[in-house]
Amino acid sequence: MFSVENSRVKVRTFLPSPSVPDISVYRVDDLDEGAIWQIGYDYVAGSKPVLARGDLRAGIVFDYGLQITPTEEPHPRHANIDGFPTDGLKTRAIALALAEACELRVPSET
Repeated sequence: MFSVENSRVKVRTFLPSPSVPDISVYRVDDLDEGAIWQIGYDYVAGSKPVLARGDLRAGIVFDYGLQITPTEEPHPRHANIDGFPTDGLKTRAIALALAEACELRVPSET
């Protein structure tokens, strides 16, 4: 859920659903690029290729009154962004702000 052409993460990336009310993330502070991409390959993509990722500072999440809750499953650095408001318009506004704050990263071709 991104646009390489526009170099942005799309808003729907941060829109929780009624059945899954949180957003799955990985905390990557202090990891080098290779280790970050490896988490994506091993724990996110499955059999699909990793096309991109969105890097977002935790402080932005907290600025909008959300929490980051470590789950440590399926990886020790896994967490969920939770605490979204029940008001759909407020949730969409927060999701848009988070998407705009993300830095889109694409894997380097080697």
